[in-house]
Amino acid sequence: MKKTEGYWDSIPKIKDISFPVRGKMQVNLTDGRVIIVPLSAFPSIQKLSTGDRESYFSLVAGYHLIKAMK
Repeated sequence: MKKTEGYWDSIPKIKDISFPVRGKMQVNLTDGRVIIVPLSAFPSIQKLSTGDRESYFSLVAGYHLIKAMK
């Protein structure tokens, strides 16, 4: 039987997010993958100040991003 390669049997969950490069958001998954996307894909996050962006975090077992309440 041939073993399947890759992440076919993995359910992606968000471990954490960061904003290491101007105009980009980095999403680290629990299985080790890293996804970097342009902030232009998320206008509601793009318009926030740098400090406000840092208050975003993963919730509900890593499936959703929400903003922390102040």
